[in-house]
Amino acid sequence: MSNYKKKKFIFDVFSKQLNDIKIQTVEGPIIQLIDSYVCPLCLEIFTIDKISELTVEHIPPKSVGGTGSILTCKHCNNTCGKDLAIALQLELQIRDFDSVQLKDGVDSKVQCNDISVNCITKYQDKKILFTIDEKRNNPGTISQLFSELKNNTGEYTIKVDSKIGNKPRNIEAANASILKSAYLLAFWCLGYRYILHDSLKIVRKLIEELPTRTDCPGFVAFIVKETLLIKNNREGLYTAKVNGLDCLVVLMDMTLIEHPKRHRAIAILPHHEDTSGVVYKRIIDSLGPEMKITFGYRYHKWPKVTHNNHCSCPYDLC
Repeated sequence: MSNYKKKKFIFDVFSKQLNDIKIQTVEGPIIQLIDSYVCPLCLEIFTIDKISELTVEHIPPKSVGGTGSILTCKHCNNTCGKDLAIALQLELQIRDFDSVQLKDGVDSKVQCNDISVNCITKYQDKKILFTIDEKRNNPGTISQLFSELKNNTGEYTIKVDSKIGNKPRNIEAANASILKSAYLLAFWCLGYRYILHDSLKIVRKLIEELPTRTDCPGFVAFIVKETLLIKNNREGLYTAKVNGLDCLVVLMDMTLIEHPKRHRAIAILPHHEDTSGVVYKRIIDSLGPEMKITFGYRYHKWPKVTHNNHCSCPYDLC
C-alpha cells in the first residue's frame, strides 16, 4: 500500500466516526464534521483536501518496532514526534548496554580514586577491554592512572557516556513517548468519543510537559524492570484498577532494530467512564514504585493497517 493510500484509508476509517459526533469548536459553535479528520493530539480539523498536512504515526515509534497506524498533523509530529522517539530509542540502548553496545565498543571513562581517563570499553571473549586513546587524554594523567591502578587493589569506577550524537539521556522524554503511544493506541481502539472527553486533556498536557518538567508524575508511563515483565498479560489496551481506582492500562512491547531483546512499557490512561478526569487525577496523585495494578478486560492487540483490517473499534463507544 502506498503512503497516500494508507493515509487515505486511515482518514476514511476515522472520518466515518465523526459523522455521528458533534464537536464544540474553540470559537464556540457546535458543528458536525463530514469528510474530515481531527488530529488526535492537537484536535485540529483537516478536510480531505488537507490530507497532505497529515503524517502516518507509528505506535510505538518505528525505531523501537512500531507500526504505522494513525494520522497526526505535521505540526504535532515535529513538536512531539522525533525528539520523543529518539529519547525512547536512547533509553532502550542504554538498557541494552551490557548485551549490545559493549560488543561494539562505547565511549567511557575509567576512574580510580580521583584520577580518570577517556577510553573505549568493549566486551570481547568474556573479558572487558579498555582502550585508552592518547589523543583524548593528558599523557601525565594516563601515567598517574596506571600508577594508581598498580597500587590499588580495591574497586574501580567505569562511567559510560550516555549520549547518541549530541542528544543527552532524557528519561522523562522517553516516558512521554510511551504515554503518547499509549494514548494513540487508545484512540485507535476507542475512537473520538474517548479522546474528546475532558479527562484526555490531562493526558495530552502530560505528553507535552513530561520531557521538560521534573515535577511531572514519573509513574504514569515507564519501562518495566526486566523482572516485572507481567508475563501473563499480552501487550494491548486493558481495563484495570490502579491502587483500587478504575482506569485503562496499556502494555507495550518494544525492541531495537539492532537487537531482539524485548522491553515492556506500561502507561496509565483515564477510564472511559471517567469523563471529567477526577478519578484519573486521584490515580496520578497515588502513583509510586509500590503501586498495585489489577488487570481486567483486554480491548485489543496492536493495530495493523491493511485492506483486510478495517480498524473496527472493539468497544461500543465508537
